[in-house]
Amino acid sequence: FVGQALSFSVHAEQSATINAWLHGETGLQALAIHEAPCGYCRQFLYEMATVNQNFVLLVKSNESQPEQTYTSNKLPRFLPEPFGPADLGLTGGLMQTVFHDLETYSTDDTDD
Repeated sequence: FVGQALSFSVHAEQSATINAWLHGETGLQALAIHEAPCGYCRQFLYEMATVNQNFVLLVKSNESQPEQTYTSNKLPRFLPEPFGPADLGLTGGLMQTVFHDLETYSTDDTDD
């Protein structure tokens, strides 16, 4: 992607998180990734409603090893001075369970 802004693409961490959410998950405890996340993804993960100090990133530790070995790192290691919704006095975030109390109705006579 020479000369292109990667911010216009969906990163793997974002894709995995949104896919889990769309399939009914209400939070993540850990995420396995190949490389340390970029700054954009670190902030994205931090702004999840369910993320806390115990959220773990499993990062592949050594390319030369044939077996899959990962090191366990907590998110604050990658985002040491985080700033998120709570710093603005906001609650919630991505993956927050929200009941909007919406109803639908129809005035169509064919709707029985």
